[in-house]
Amino acid sequence: MTAVRPRSFKSRLQLGLSVFFHRRFGSKRLIQIFSSFGLCASYNDTIMYEAAAVLHRLPHILPPKTGTFIQYVADNADINVHTLDGHNTLHIMGIIKIITTKSSVIAEEPILRTNILPSAQHFAETAHVPIQVYQTDSVVGYSK
Repeated sequence: MTAVRPRSFKSRLQLGLSVFFHRRFGSKRLIQIFSSFGLCASYNDTIMYEAAAVLHRLPHILPPKTGTFIQYVADNADINVHTLDGHNTLHIMGIIKIITTKSSVIAEEPILRTNILPSAQHFAETAHVPIQVYQTDSVVGYSK
């Protein structure tokens, strides 16, 4: 379908593959090559999708007093990749957020397509996450 009508139909599979290539390898040329074979979306479509995803509004989650249960599950992996000296090891940390019930997530809207790339300053203002410092009362946590 994409080969016949490339301007009117955007394949989610091709877009997902091009986003994967962009995040994994960071190569514009690789995406252009695969796009010319019809295997993934174009580099411009990839950049526009990532810009739209950054500017997309997060869904509203109801507070816990309404019966919403939010759980964060984290795990790590430490992989020693053929090392004798302990250098060049791989440390991974992954976290997922589990929300129950499904009706606790409100107003999840599809990502809107954008045709112009916002400025770097607009990205910084929109995607800024403030650092929150944990303050202790100099009391050991287990004694509380």
